[in-house]
Amino acid sequence: MKKFIFLPLVLLIFLSSCSISKNGEDLVGFVLKMNELNESYNLSAEGFIYSEENSSIHKFFIVNESEILLSFCEDSKGRLTEMNIILSNDFQSDEAVFTFFKNSLSAFIMNDDIYSEIVENSGLSELLNSNSKETATIKSGNIELLLDVTTLGTVISVYKDI
Repeated sequence: MKKFIFLPLVLLIFLSSCSISKNGEDLVGFVLKMNELNESYNLSAEGFIYSEENSSIHKFFIVNESEILLSFCEDSKGRLTEMNIILSNDFQSDEAVFTFFKNSLSAFIMNDDIYSEIVENSGLSELLNSNSKETATIKSGNIELLLDVTTLGTVISVYKDI
């Protein structure tokens, strides 16, 4: 009788400890969140290039013929602490590219209140449409977003305090 109780209990513990969390702060968590936001992305963590020298992760994406570079830095525990997005200067005019940008922000930030504050209430749209020699900064909670918009392209750096 003890065998019948012990075996299911061990299987339950084993199976519950091996599940992958989509709320993780690592690359796998980011990819799962991106796929949840848009199932057509079908991203996987295998396509990213990892550099041990500076603990950075890079990948190019092509969305509607627009090239996007996503890069991340991680801490010693494998948590993503920085995300850089490099896009063309007029990326917000293409709805699919702009949606990819917003989904990337949401998947990295992982907090709906902070995401809404940055995207909707900070004047981000106006900053994206203005060419400036100065770096714009937006802070909300544990997130800091630096934005450089030039005639050649847009660089957005997002830092997370963990």
